[in-house]
Amino acid sequence: MFAPEILASIQQFAEDFKEEIAQLRVIARDKAITAELWLRSKHGTWRFFLVTPNSLVEIDREGKPVVSGQTIG
Repeated sequence: MFAPEILASIQQFAEDFKEEIAQLRVIARDKAITAELWLRSKHGTWRFFLVTPNSLVEIDREGKPVVSGQTIG
């Protein structure tokens, strides 16, 4: 998805994309299936988030949590 403010906080993304996140949360998951929100700026910068039933976690391109990233529940 396009994010006009790619450097926004995870809390702001959770608010701005709450409908999309809600839709991702209803996807059935197991160890092989995850739900991710991928955001891109107009300049081609990407940010990735793992969407779980109770949280939003910033991840890197390999799906690992970003060390300096935030998690919100």
